[in-house]
Amino acid sequence: MKQIESNSIISKKLDEACVIEFGTRVVQKRDGGEIYPVYGGGGATFKMDTYNRENCLIVSRFAMSKQSVRFVEGKFYLNDSGLTVKPKNENELVQVYLDYLLLTLNDTIYSLSRGTAQRNLNVPKFRKLELKYPNSIELQLQIANLLSKAEKLIAQRKESIRLLDEFLKSTFLEMFGDPIANKKKWNLLQVSDYGESRLGKMLDGKKIIGNNLKPYLRNSNVLWFGFKLDDLLEMDFDEKDRVEFSLRNGDILMCEGGEIGRCAIWKDELEECYFQKAIHRIRLNKVIALPEYFVYMFWLYTMNGGLNKYMGAATISHLTGERLKKMKLPIPPIELQTPFAKIVEKTESLKTQYQQSLQELENLYGSLSQKAFKGELSIKDESLLMAAEPETKYGE
Repeated sequence: MKQIESNSIISKKLDEACVIEFGTRVVQKRDGGEIYPVYGGGGATFKMDTYNRENCLIVSRFAMSKQSVRFVEGKFYLNDSGLTVKPKNENELVQVYLDYLLLTLNDTIYSLSRGTAQRNLNVPKFRKLELKYPNSIELQLQIANLLSKAEKLIAQRKESIRLLDEFLKSTFLEMFGDPIANKKKWNLLQVSDYGESRLGKMLDGKKIIGNNLKPYLRNSNVLWFGFKLDDLLEMDFDEKDRVEFSLRNGDILMCEGGEIGRCAIWKDELEECYFQKAIHRIRLNKVIALPEYFVYMFWLYTMNGGLNKYMGAATISHLTGERLKKMKLPIPPIELQTPFAKIVEKTESLKTQYQQSLQELENLYGSLSQKAFKGELSIKDESLLMAAEPETKYGE
């Protein structure tokens, strides 16, 4: 690729440079079929046997969400809730560059919507949206190619993370089998037999202001296999609370409501942190059960409906402490759990590298997009793509 250099910039209103093509109103009862998905401004709804668009960017027109612009692959039918945009002159502005430009302008386009219960695009204002693009088709194609490379790297990194999750799942099943079926006849032990569990502190809202504010975990901060720590709240925890509701390395935090059973291992992510009543803290007797085994076992157990028999016929919105303690779960010998825990440790380390790389790539993609459409992109920025992909060292 030749060096990306600054060029003179063309500035035009959208309706001066482009043609807007609205979708066509259809209804499922009259027009429904089985082949091509129907899109409006959001996701696919029903299907039809004809199509009117293929591999193109659509812009929301009615019932807009914050994702106002999206690319749809393949053949599909666009209804009147969406529109597409084409260049008037492909010798001045190429479609692929226009698509990336509109994606970058997603937030601006959403800001042109109006309404309260349902936000609809202000089409006259959309027509007057200012577009800026290089006065060089070659440069437009270079920029589009660079952004496409970044997208592919991001997709590859996401796929790598997904494959690591699948690897751990398949490894667990190979070593221990389905925890619900328990065909390997592992001992079934109550949680109370190999772990101590308790719910977090009931927050009454009266101690939020004080001189001893400490961060604490809510239900929403606990993810499967990890934690979301960028929105922690703080509370005044007294000395007794700090003893009762403290966290240690290796503690398991489990949601007692919401997505019941979602859990992760605390690994001293913060020097000091506590937890509130929506969370169970489980401390295992590590002579009997290891956290790495327990979390992956409980993930498969939960995903496959294992909690249903503890919830009863009625809809139960919480997993009480008593129900948790009485759960009988398969616990294989510690000699078999130990090698699995080592596999988890190595795989999670690699996954952390991938996630950091993914975050860097996504940040870089945003930066490249902004620079590209301001005419500030250079060859140095292109080389950053490779810098964001560190050499990965696999464990033995």
